[in-house]
Amino acid sequence: MLTIEECKKHIGNLNLPDNEIEKIRELLYAFVERTLDYGLENGMFVVTKQPWEPHAPKEIQNRQPR
Repeated sequence: MLTIEECKKHIGNLNLPDNEIEKIRELLYAFVERTLDYGLENGMFVVTKQPWEPHAPKEIQNRQPR
C-alpha cells in the first residue's frame, strides 16, 4: 500500500489533508481491485509466469529463457 507521503508526491500541489488523501487512496485501491477482478472473471487477463503454459500469450510462449 502506498504511504500518505508517497501519495502526496503523486497528487502534486493539491495540498489536501491526510484524511482526504487516505479516502482517495482507499477508493483508488477498491477501483483497481474491482477492475482486476472483473478482468480475471471475464478472461481479459491471463496470469502466467512460465512460457510453457498452454494458455500463455504467444509473445510469452515464444520468449527465450534467460
